[in-house]
Amino acid sequence: MFQAIYVTDASHALTYEYLVFPHSPAFADVGATIATKIGTLSAAANKQIQHIPLNLEYYLCAYTTTSIALCMLCLIEDKEKPGNPLYPGVFLQKLVLAAQEYFGVPLAPTKLSANSDTFTLLINEMIVNGVPNVTEVNNLKDIVLLKSLLNTIIRTGNKLATAAANNSLSSLSTVQGGSFVSEKDTVPWRRSNVKYAVNEMFVDVEETVHAVLRPTRRKNKLKLLSSSNFDSAFYSSSSLPASTKLTPITSTITGNINFLSHITGVPQLQILFNSAALNMEAILLHECVNAGIWKTSRALSFIPPDKLSTLLSYTIDLDKSQGSLQNSTPGLLEFDCETGLGASQNEFEFRLFTLKDQAVSKIDSVKVEVFSFQPFLDEDQGDDHSVNESFDSQANAITDIKVSRVTDGDFTYKGNGKGEWTIKNLQSGAHSTLRASIRTASDLLSDVSLVNSNDDLLEVQSAVKPNRAPIIPTHFQVTYLYKGLVPSGLKVDSLKMISVKGLGDGVKPYKGVKYITKTDDFTIRTR
Repeated sequence: MFQAIYVTDASHALTYEYLVFPHSPAFADVGATIATKIGTLSAAANKQIQHIPLNLEYYLCAYTTTSIALCMLCLIEDKEKPGNPLYPGVFLQKLVLAAQEYFGVPLAPTKLSANSDTFTLLINEMIVNGVPNVTEVNNLKDIVLLKSLLNTIIRTGNKLATAAANNSLSSLSTVQGGSFVSEKDTVPWRRSNVKYAVNEMFVDVEETVHAVLRPTRRKNKLKLLSSSNFDSAFYSSSSLPASTKLTPITSTITGNINFLSHITGVPQLQILFNSAALNMEAILLHECVNAGIWKTSRALSFIPPDKLSTLLSYTIDLDKSQGSLQNSTPGLLEFDCETGLGASQNEFEFRLFTLKDQAVSKIDSVKVEVFSFQPFLDEDQGDDHSVNESFDSQANAITDIKVSRVTDGDFTYKGNGKGEWTIKNLQSGAHSTLRASIRTASDLLSDVSLVNSNDDLLEVQSAVKPNRAPIIPTHFQVTYLYKGLVPSGLKVDSLKMISVKGLGDGVKPYKGVKYITKTDDFTIRTR
């Protein structure tokens, strides 16, 4: 059961407080615990939900962003009748979405302070007797006006006073008091009396690739990686030799079907997909979708919420679905990497290959993060052995990643053995190469001594330490985005308007479909 809501700023000073019951603890009773348990707000804690125990009676559920923390005080449930532990976190997410719809993005302490009356009305409708009540944003818009009740009363009172002073009651007819309780709508997730001058609807199919790849063990010492054998839902196997390959340790696709509705009245819609929809698992449907029709025909039949919503979320496990996805639409990036190159065996070459497809003109926001690690050795610490004890055994001896060749984009060394190769956009059908060397403190000292002594090329080559193991990247992290295709091969076959109430005869809404592919946790290991 919900007891109170507290909103604090980045320094955990109170911005807003709402007590559900008169006996609920005030912020002064829990503020110190909030500041201690949540800590400093940062980008890492953005949109993070935490459960913080207070005592045997209460606990806090906190939703943090970079600027504010929304904390809800909850009563610990009876062990004999436990409640759903996800309720507080989901409710806070709903509250944040409603506040963003009313006050804009991002939420800031000043916005909530300036609109505390409207925010109070929102919470008063969303929580009744300590339990969730109305949580859909479209319903809240019918109940809670964007302007505060106080402003409405003052404006109405001024109009009445003006009409009385002018001895004219006719002007009273222009006074329209807002109704704060709407009629019961048969569609709880959709606003009543929705009207648009331009009627349109858009479907966005978004898929995110999660994968960890590793090289196949080979007898030769040359480490050659390629993605030619990886699942064809991502990569084609036609451009690289079959003998060089990357093997997926794990690979999944997570997807969302987002729908943007600007349609007058109450429409009944249907979305039909191709056969790739049969591979979906872990389905999560919006409440507006007819679950029975989805189970029997894999079609979405629904009355859409007004504006943006997520109709469907799903997962495709490629570890067990490779056979069924063998002939689906391939991805557009392949990778190849050689390590242990150069006289010191500290160079590597990473290559990107993009396949041509008429639906995709370019790959956007390509980023390859290079991670390397080398523990400190005596030779990396220089000749001053008096400072040896100050070196941490887990410290990274890598001091630089020096680029010798980059065909596209820019490479930046970020420190601590990490570098970033970024390409703003890569044309479909192109390929790019990065060649660089990983350097330690001992390498830099050798370079300085060689320059000062003016050694020739033979002496430079003899300076290489013969017994040192090759320094190679530990792994690569790849991110990219492109529009026009999704790796599962999913496509929208049709978007139909079955019926509509309130839309004029002959009005045909504009339709649009967009496909977006991006990566998350896409890792290529080198060992």
